[in-house]
Amino acid sequence: MKVVSYWGPRKEEVGQCADRLILMFSNLAEVSPLFSCWYKKANSRKKALSEEPIDSSNKDNVVSELLHGASRYYDSNEVIEDLGYRVGWWNKGNDKDGAEFGVRCALYNASSGLRNSVVITIPKALISESGLSTYKKLITGVVEAWEPEWGGVCNLEDLAASQGPNKVGKVVFIRGRTLDIKADSSLRELEKLGDGMLYFRGA
Repeated sequence: MKVVSYWGPRKEEVGQCADRLILMFSNLAEVSPLFSCWYKKANSRKKALSEEPIDSSNKDNVVSELLHGASRYYDSNEVIEDLGYRVGWWNKGNDKDGAEFGVRCALYNASSGLRNSVVITIPKALISESGLSTYKKLITGVVEAWEPEWGGVCNLEDLAASQGPNKVGKVVFIRGRTLDIKADSSLRELEKLGDGMLYFRGA
């Protein structure tokens, strides 16, 4: 299961993205300690396991990592600003406790075929213990930090097949519009979240 959020072109400074990322880390850590410590990924598991933990509360560190993940011009190595910044870490967990995330932010090139997004893998151990309350806390923590257009807690294969939030997700967040709960008997409103709405999908 994944926590996902998506939004359209949004120009932001790298420092703004760092502030959002730090807030997301803080929110997730309140949900579970499995989200409290992050490490850089690597080309091999052995190298990844040797990495030291990242101080994800330090803005300078987070800015540096975002810049490291930025797309750059081949000749000058300057950042291609309209393609934004990327970063992705993991928690060094095993098959049961493993979590990872990927973020693309500050992208404002509408013709790039890319989009701003957050994708977080929920540890299997947490899924087995989780109820609706935990899923709500996870998506709320992401929405508070990134102000996306939509998101939710879902299976990525289902999400890819649906091409959007209308038919997928245990918990769905929509900003700026509503879903038709009369047309879908499995969907019910939960509560307002910021300027959007949370929905729950169940039997």
